[in-house]
Amino acid sequence: MNKWIALVGGCALCISAVYAQTTRDLEPRPALSAKAQKRLMRGKKNASKVESEARTMATQEEMIARSKAIVRARQEAIRQANIRMKSPQYSDPTYFGHKRKPRIRKKGRRKWCEECGIKH
Repeated sequence: MNKWIALVGGCALCISAVYAQTTRDLEPRPALSAKAQKRLMRGKKNASKVESEARTMATQEEMIARSKAIVRARQEAIRQANIRMKSPQYSDPTYFGHKRKPRIRKKGRRKWCEECGIKH
């Protein structure tokens, strides 16, 4: 009994494998002459080459425009940083880590500053 089931199952697998391979077109396409094939391939190559060159030029122009915008943004950031550094908070050494200039007390009344680690 088990032999018959195995035999029928094996036959079913073989038949399904044979029919699974027939997914290609059954009708052959008409063959082109050698000249027609060359002409077709030459036209495709030239068209694709022109398209790819146009795409390359467009992407190069976009890249140049993006890089110029990045350079302008960086220069503006540097200019803003220079303006900020000219303020007394950064240029005057008496500020030393403070937003406002610290008050200098008398020698006996000076306090320890948490921000800069100096008594003043």
